[in-house]
Parts: sequence; structure tokens; C-alpha cells
Amino acid sequence: MWQTRLFVLVCIIGTGIFASFYGGIIPYSLFYLALMLPVVSVIYTAYVFLRFKLYQDIGKKTLVKEETTEYTFQIENEDFVTYESVRVNFFDDYSTILEENRKKEYCLLPGQSYSMATSICCHYRGEYFVGIKSVVITDYLYLFSITYPVFSKYSVTVLPKILKLEKMAFLKLDEDAKKNAAVLEKEQEEPDVDVRKYLPGDDKRLIHWKASAKSNQLLVRKIQGIPKPAIGILLDLSKTADGENQIMAEDILLEAALSIMIYCVERSNPCTVVYEQGGIQNNSISNIAEFDSFYKQTKELRFHSALKMDALLETVILQGIKASQLVILTHCISRGLFEKAEAALGQGMQVSVIFVWDGKEDSREYLQYMREQGIFVTVAKYQDDLKKVLEEGLEN
Repeated sequence: MWQTRLFVLVCIIGTGIFASFYGGIIPYSLFYLALMLPVVSVIYTAYVFLRFKLYQDIGKKTLVKEETTEYTFQIENEDFVTYESVRVNFFDDYSTILEENRKKEYCLLPGQSYSMATSICCHYRGEYFVGIKSVVITDYLYLFSITYPVFSKYSVTVLPKILKLEKMAFLKLDEDAKKNAAVLEKEQEEPDVDVRKYLPGDDKRLIHWKASAKSNQLLVRKIQGIPKPAIGILLDLSKTADGENQIMAEDILLEAALSIMIYCVERSNPCTVVYEQGGIQNNSISNIAEFDSFYKQTKELRFHSALKMDALLETVILQGIKASQLVILTHCISRGLFEKAEAALGQGMQVSVIFVWDGKEDSREYLQYMREQGIFVTVAKYQDDLKKVLEEGLEN
């Protein structure tokens, strides 16, 4: 392209000198013709941009992270002039068009069209534009390539992934259930346990003989279900790092929280997720319907909270959260968080910390302090396999 520009520039200068020395109709006609070349080129590119037709379509507008969906686009020349060079640029910050030759230039004759059917993959959670970002149009002489924005952009909503976990290193659901069962069995042996009259068909092993002897009629214990341990999940929505690291940290925190929630729901363990967004939010999750409702709300979550995790944990403790285990999901480890986690331990709660670490800030000292106090700490780096981190509890 620079060779063509240099040639036109030389023509303008040459014809200008020729016209200034010799004058006349022909020299000045050549000079004006040389001057008109770049003007006509710009007008041509603007004309093509206004006249050519662009269509695009996407299979789904709501996806899960790393999910692919169908994507098609078509450009058409419905005009009487040839479109010498048309190239489309795609949004590629958060998504990828699965087409090897997606930067191809198209030369469209009058009445000709080109279409591409492929797939698109979205790599991050959130709401953003995908598909064609802009159009680059080049004139006949290849003097100018002007980039024009596309006004009808496609927006998609991408939800976080949910990991199906077989186990979880830091949750002791079975042990807590056994403790609760032992407490329940002991309570049922007490004389003031709830009883009712014996009915035909009742299990004779449930007969409360002491109470029956006192009342002179058969009484049986009321069957109570074994209480499940409640899990408190604290989600840090304070601002994370900048740029791509910010998006990665946010995705890890949300995916970890959702994976823990569905793990508890599938095992009939109630959990409560607590975060700060326009005030302290408490969402109780005890069944799949409540989980689905919260999952759909994650597209509205913004990591702009001014409340740090240590302050959130302090508030939760003061409010007296009903949980036997606390799981803290954060991207910032501080002395304040260490002290508040230690206070939660003192109240008889099991405390686990999942720390999303960018590898830059040296937080190993606080992590070691926490482990020494009996707080389970696992570290998730950006490049780690999150499923493995949650199942095995990597310390890094």
C-alpha cells in the first residue's frame, strides 16, 4: 500500500511542477486528476460502507463460560460497482471465532455475496459484545484502508461454569452429620423427648418404655431427621486486579462458590452465601430451585464492593450466622482477616479459606499463621485446575 501512496504523491508533485512551468489545459488537467485520486478513494470507501449489506446471527445469547454456539455472518454486494476489498474484524478480547481464515479479504462483484457458518466460544463470564467489531474497506488503488465501526453489535450473557466435584478437601459433611446423629440419639434417650401414642404398625423399637410406664399407655418417640451441618460461604466482591487478571480472579471466585453450593445441595446440606452489594446479602441455598435462582443472579454481580473480607467476616460473626463451617473465598489475605478467622474458630466453627492468588503479593506468612491455628487454607492460582484445587486442597 505504501508503494501506491508514494506513486500518487510523486504524480501530484510531478504534475504540479509540470503545470507551474508550462501551464495550459493538459498540464493542469493532469495535476487536478492526480489531486482527485485520493479524494475519490476516500469517497469510494465511504460509499461501499454505506451500501454493502452485513448480516450476522448467533445461536444463543445466554451461554456458560467456555461453551460454544453456532455463529454465522454474511456480506452482500447488492450494488452495481465492485467492492474491491472488504475485511471484517471480530471481537477477540473475551471470545474466539473458531475459523482459521477469519481475517480474509473479500472482493465482491455486483450481486455477489459471501457467508461463513462457524462457531464462537466465550471465555469469560459477563455481558459483552461478540461477533463483528468493525469493517475495513480498501479502495481500488489501495491508497486507503479505512476502518468503520459496526453499529448493530451482538451482546451475549455468559454465566460462570459449575464444576461437578466428587469430594471436597475442606468440607467435613460426613463427620458433622455423624456428630449431629450422636447428639440426636442422646437427646432421644432423655425422659423429656417428644413422644406420641403408639399406633398399630409403629416400629416397636421406638417405644419409650420409661414414658409408657409413667403414663400407663404405650408411647413411641417421634422420629426426627438427622440435622445436616449448615455451611456459610463468604464471597469477596471487592475490586480485584486490573485487566485480564481481574476477569480471571472474578471467574475463579464465582466458580468456586457455585461449585461448593451445588456440592452441598446435591448432598442435602443447606448453605448460605454472604456477600456485600448494596448492603450485606444473605442467600439461603437448600435446594436446586434456590441454587438455580442464585445462579441466574450471578450475571448481576459486580466486584466493586468497598467492604473488604475481614470486615464482612466480622459482620457475619456479629450477626451470629447459623453455620457449623465457614468457607471464605477471597483474593486478599490480610492480618485483619487472620484475626477475624481466628475469632470464628473460637466460636466453634470450622473455618476454611480459598485464596485466589496472582503470585505477586507475598502472603505466605499470613497463610502459614492461619494453618498453624487450625484454619484450612488452599491456594488457587490463575493457571491451576480449579476442580483439582477444590477436591484436593492444594497449598502451593
